[in-house]
Amino acid sequence: AAALEHAEHFLIPLHARPTELSGGQQAQVMLAIALGTRADVLLLDEPLASLDPLARREFLARVRMAVRDGGATALLSSHIVSDIAQVCARLGVLGRGHLLLDGSIADAVSRHRTVPADIPQDPRLQEVGSFRDEAAALRTLVRLREPTTADAADNRGDLRAASLDEIVKGYLAAGRRVESGSTA
Repeated sequence: AAALEHAEHFLIPLHARPTELSGGQQAQVMLAIALGTRADVLLLDEPLASLDPLARREFLARVRMAVRDGGATALLSSHIVSDIAQVCARLGVLGRGHLLLDGSIADAVSRHRTVPADIPQDPRLQEVGSFRDEAAALRTLVRLREPTTADAADNRGDLRAASLDEIVKGYLAAGRRVESGSTA
């Protein structure tokens, strides 16, 4: 019944063959089936890839309701970091087969900053990885060694708060550096 309600909400033609559905409709059918099982854990691997922005928002709202109202746990993989931030409390960054970061999103955002890559290292900061920002400038993601150093470290003029997207980029860059054996 729950799967049918979900499919009807999204106007999925119930008698259509899967090949007759759009990619977004197919994703919605998969979510309807997953939610219809009332499973304790939902494993959703790139479920948003074929959805337009409005359908993504509705899909994520349905996942949030399943977690909040049904007591389910959802593990969502996505390359669209802004989607993850809408529905997830925790973040895990996987790179090259390794878990590079695992923790709450709030902790990750509060403990990470970016700095221009050519700035000398500060002992209060742990370098994570370097990446190019939207302006093609090389920046380094750093992690505060102790949460209590945030105020003192933030008084430096060259540090700025890292966005969730920058945190993911920094850890992915670190994972690639370790994999290649490079230290720079």
